[in-house]
Amino acid sequence: MGAFFLSGGIPRWNGSLFFPAKIPDLIGIKDRKYIDHTATHLHRGIGDLMRYAALVSYADTTDFGTYHMLSPDTKRVQARLPDEALYALALYIYSLRAPPNPNSFNAQAEAGQKIFAREGCPGCHSPPL
Repeated sequence: MGAFFLSGGIPRWNGSLFFPAKIPDLIGIKDRKYIDHTATHLHRGIGDLMRYAALVSYADTTDFGTYHMLSPDTKRVQARLPDEALYALALYIYSLRAPPNPNSFNAQAEAGQKIFAREGCPGCHSPPL
């Protein structure tokens, strides 16, 4: 287990050095089109974030390819957080704010902003992120 922590691994009941947990950046998620980095979970509002939290905390898989974490006769606890707790968690996540940008907005940044808009980047990368 020591090597797991030294490698930067995040302890998780079904994690390993070979399949580390992916930790999303939650700051500014309220303004994002997708919840996850794979763009498979659309973010249309707080309900989507609540469903995603329930999914990753309750319906997480116990298999890695052909490797099974649990024996076939083992049962997982069949419980999930109540809607009120998921709602409170989503409100907290929505409240997270990034620290102020230490860089000034200059002519070079303005030129980059124009290229970003011209190339259609805001279609996936929602401003102000």
